[in-house]
Amino acid sequence: MKTSFWCRTSIVAGFSAVLFWSAAGFAQSDGSTITSNKTLTAEQRLELGARDFRTYCAPCHGPSGVGDGPVATEFVKKPIDLTVLAKNAGGVFPVEKIQNLVDGRDMPRAHGNSEMPVWGVWFSAAANAAGLLQDDISTTEAVVQARIERLAEYLKTIQK
Repeated sequence: MKTSFWCRTSIVAGFSAVLFWSAAGFAQSDGSTITSNKTLTAEQRLELGARDFRTYCAPCHGPSGVGDGPVATEFVKKPIDLTVLAKNAGGVFPVEKIQNLVDGRDMPRAHGNSEMPVWGVWFSAAANAAGLLQDDISTTEAVVQARIERLAEYLKTIQK
């Protein structure tokens, strides 16, 4: 039996709250305050992208990205298989599209309910929890974009 929308929303909100409060404790080591990927090696970028994937994506999309995470059964629609993004886009990994979907802040929610969290807001809050001043919007935005770029870079490596 599928759970109600409000039950699923409560589960995701509770899960997000736990992630948020735990994020402040390891913010410096998880890359949540890194404003540019240019200072990182390719290996460091992939490791930080993989870490964000394991923390934020794997609960729904599964550890290998195929949509079989432990939370996936709570949704009406199964999370997408992240390993076939390039295949579904004609063999080219759709970097910009993926970055926009992960960010989520510019997505028109009026066209239906999206069960995927708006990670741009989450990464912004995590950057602020890590000590960035909320008033410094440009620095916070640079942190958010750097994290999303690393996550997309990691997703590109798991394509079939």
